[in-house]
Amino acid sequence: MRLTVTRRSALIAAVALLGAAACGGGGAAGASHVVSTAGPAGTTAPASTESPVCPNPEGQLCLGKLDAGTYTTKVFTPAITYTVPAGWWNYEDTPGNFLLVPPYGDLPGVNAGTSDYIGVYGSVVAEAHTCSGSDQVTGVVWKPAPVARFLSKQHGLVTTRPRPVQVGGLKGVVVDIRLRHGAGLHCPGYAPRYLPIITGVGRTGLDHGVISHMVMRLYLLHTSGGSVLAVEVDDVTNGRHLDRLSQIVHGLSFSKG
Repeated sequence: MRLTVTRRSALIAAVALLGAAACGGGGAAGASHVVSTAGPAGTTAPASTESPVCPNPEGQLCLGKLDAGTYTTKVFTPAITYTVPAGWWNYEDTPGNFLLVPPYGDLPGVNAGTSDYIGVYGSVVAEAHTCSGSDQVTGVVWKPAPVARFLSKQHGLVTTRPRPVQVGGLKGVVVDIRLRHGAGLHCPGYAPRYLPIITGVGRTGLDHGVISHMVMRLYLLHTSGGSVLAVEVDDVTNGRHLDRLSQIVHGLSFSKG
């Protein structure tokens, strides 16, 4: 993996490669349960005196398996307050990466392209369509609307029209992205066909793209610091779960500090 908090989500060619790439294989079946800090849905219980043990070695202060309730990140900037039903997993809470996986998913599947997930990334840019990984596109203004327009014009992608959106107090645009039939690169260590979409900069480590059975709903949001914050919803069932996952996204709240 390129960075300790980087996941090449939906790009790894085979689950057999995950021993090195999927953060120690901390999926739902093998992850440690943790003491939740949340009470009933929509409320926050008093913090436990016992610190949760993050089941992902790269996840820093992640909480692991979650009870139904409302939580706030400890490390990610800006802080995120989020509400989930029982059974969701928080596998990353780092300065630039935050990861939620639904009850039917798992951490190895995030890398393998077999699990839905929601990722929030503090600073991203469009990634060039090469096999080298993490190459930034040149000549694009790093604002939400220009990045979305660039993606919508790529021949290998099928996208919806970028539309204005507001999430958790941040404004920007949202676009749904699919891999065009027959398109995609063939690079060692990746799925047979994939196309890079975004890469992280600064505190954010990632190298993410789309593969054939996947729909990415990408929210690109303005931040007070001038960077583009991304909320990435990946649905590996050709979009059947996309609207349900997006309900979690629209419940997010970002701190103003």
